[in-house]
Amino acid sequence: KAEIVEFEDADSYTLNVISVSDEALIKPVLPFEVKVKTDKKPKKVELLPSEEEIAFTYENGYVRFTTRELKIFDMYRIQK
Repeated sequence: KAEIVEFEDADSYTLNVISVSDEALIKPVLPFEVKVKTDKKPKKVELLPSEEEIAFTYENGYVRFTTRELKIFDMYRIQK
């Protein structure tokens, strides 16, 4: 399981993706699709802090991208 917390500022959306589990040992979460509603097609999607660009699509007002395997915590930025 994963929990996503989104923050928006003037030029981006930041998504904190956190692995959550009831088990004592946290197992990696397989890559999964994220879908975020935005007003327009973003300039780019990045994995932070490396700023590695992530492939994405934009259709019907939604940005879609696939996360990498989640071990504990990742952060993504959708640049407006």
